[in-house]
Formats: sequence, C-alpha cells, structure tokens
Amino acid sequence: MKAFLAVLMAIFGLNLALGSEMKIEFVSGNVKASVVLNDTNAAKSFYENLPMELNLKDYVGREKIADLPVKLDFQGDPSSDGKIGDLGYFSPWGNLVLFYKPQPYYNGLIKLGKFESGFEEIIKCEKVLIKKAE
Repeated sequence: MKAFLAVLMAIFGLNLALGSEMKIEFVSGNVKASVVLNDTNAAKSFYENLPMELNLKDYVGREKIADLPVKLDFQGDPSSDGKIGDLGYFSPWGNLVLFYKPQPYYNGLIKLGKFESGFEEIIKCEKVLIKKAE
C-alpha cells in the first residue's frame, strides 16, 4: 500500500513522503532559516502552495506577518498561542506569522511549525522566498 501511495504522490508531484517531516526554508539573500512543519491541514496546505515570495512586516512589536496569496485549509486544526520561534497562520486575516515574542492563545491562530535554525536572522529580513527544503 505504501508503495502504491508513493507512486501516486510521485505522479502528482506531491512531496509529502510517508513517515517523513515536511521541512521548508526561508531564504533572503545569503540568510537561510529552516522550519519543520506540523502534521496539520493548514501546514500541508501551506507546503503544497510553495514556493512563494513574501514581504515581512512588523506587527505590534511581537511578530512578523505577511499576507499570503492563498487561503489555507485549516479545517479541524486546533487554535493555539504563539511561542518564540513558532510559524503560524492567523486565519481571520489570512496572514503568515513569525513570533519573536510570545502571544496568548487566540481563536483562529493555527500553529504551522517551528523554526529549527536561522530564526534570529530571518526576522530581520523584509523580503523572503519560502520553499520546500531539498
């Protein structure tokens, strides 16, 4: 069964290998940051829409946000708080969120994943390319 699914995924260009993590990279010039995405509908929806180039802007001195060009499918995903180094999706506005200070729980805030490296550098950037990790 796994082999059959792997063939289907290869045919349709899906990179969600069975049992593997979804890893992405934020790149700006020679600055690079790595993120491991959660196994949620919103994270899968985000991953499937990569690559994308976004402009990051500061919001309330606590987070960087970017307007996504698509709405993510977050049906069934739990809402969350925002911890330092989290990557989130603020569903009411359709924003991608990078938390550099903690934020309390908010209904509609969906955690997409966690930065593994490069977080301190990438939050200083204004324009980023987000792509699937190779």
